[in-house]
Amino acid sequence: MNPTGLEQACRERAVLVLVGAGGVGKTTVAAALALAAARRGRRVLVCTIDPARRLANALGLDAFGSEEVPIEAETLAAAGIALPPGGSLSAMMLDTKRTFDRLIERHAPDPQTRERILANPIYQRVSSQLAGSQEYMAMEKLYELHQSGRFDLVVLDTPPTRHALDFLQAPERLARFFDTSVVRWFAAPFRRDGSGRRGIAGRIAERVLAGLGGLFGGELLQALAEFLAALETLWGGFRERARHVRALLGQHRTAAFIVVSSPARHAIAEAYYFYRELRAHRMPVAGFVANRVRSGFGEQLPELERLAEQEQRRVLGAELAAALAPFGIERRLAEDAVTALGVFRALASADRRNLAPLRAEAEAERLAYRELRARATDIHSLAGLAALEPELVGPAAPPPRASARPVEAGQRRGGG
Repeated sequence: MNPTGLEQACRERAVLVLVGAGGVGKTTVAAALALAAARRGRRVLVCTIDPARRLANALGLDAFGSEEVPIEAETLAAAGIALPPGGSLSAMMLDTKRTFDRLIERHAPDPQTRERILANPIYQRVSSQLAGSQEYMAMEKLYELHQSGRFDLVVLDTPPTRHALDFLQAPERLARFFDTSVVRWFAAPFRRDGSGRRGIAGRIAERVLAGLGGLFGGELLQALAEFLAALETLWGGFRERARHVRALLGQHRTAAFIVVSSPARHAIAEAYYFYRELRAHRMPVAGFVANRVRSGFGEQLPELERLAEQEQRRVLGAELAAALAPFGIERRLAEDAVTALGVFRALASADRRNLAPLRAEAEAERLAYRELRARATDIHSLAGLAALEPELVGPAAPPPRASARPVEAGQRRGGG
């Protein structure tokens, strides 16, 4: 993609997945991209794992949860935002347990198995805490939303993780867990052979479990074994959908990953790590977004820039005090202001140096590279999200006639 590739992605891709270290503003960037796409006439859903109330407020909502919540036209209008015909914006927060419950409800082989799993005390305790379950459910929810056909674009804010593809690889890790000999042994007493009877291994395991029950509690062990046996009946379908999602995200004309960073060195190192992993797995990367970038004042306020440079060469004197006097600034305050300006300029120079390799990588690979300038406060409004749009994707324009919404899931048109 060329440097305008994020705008192209907002117009044409069906899935955008944001990855990056925690604390770089990834959720805000996801919401801003979703709003930008909606302003280009697309039906957009942003799905986040961030429970912070500030994001709900930024979208004009009191709160939102595991169900899709549309951002009403009146709410957008109050922020000075009007969507073109066909454009819409909805939001939801990933609820790991509720997504797991719905997965069981839809794919259990029969009502008895479904109720047995949902009522199982072990399932109720671990469905939101099992290692990898959050990442797996993010992948599962993405698949569900894409297949529904209700949205032209789903923007997924992935869980903060050290591994860029955890939410894709979690199903395989969980599957390997269920394939271990220990798990199969625990589940054996609740399996039946073709005649409906327990096998020899099951009868042996049943006797051993009965003995262990005296030590650890028979009800606990029985609940664990029942849980593992019931969930085992569904795992083949879980793995199959995981393969579908992997294929979906690997399609360059359908999906794109966006790596979000800040100018901090550790965040840039994480961004490189994510980028290398994505490329190694042949996943389509649209580009990088560097958030909270401090910049100098040379273009906007050349006089302040000149005065700051003077401060680096000599002690603040009468010339500076005279220059600032018309603004009612006393000499002491002027000295403090220029000192602070000098510190800020030094930080801005450090940001430029830190980000230079990332920018060069994007240029060499013909990927998008965008910088969002540092702001005094976090984004707390729809107007604030809209203000990011020129820096993130460029100004909004009416969508072309050719970008008609797809009518069926799987028939979405992709971009280059």
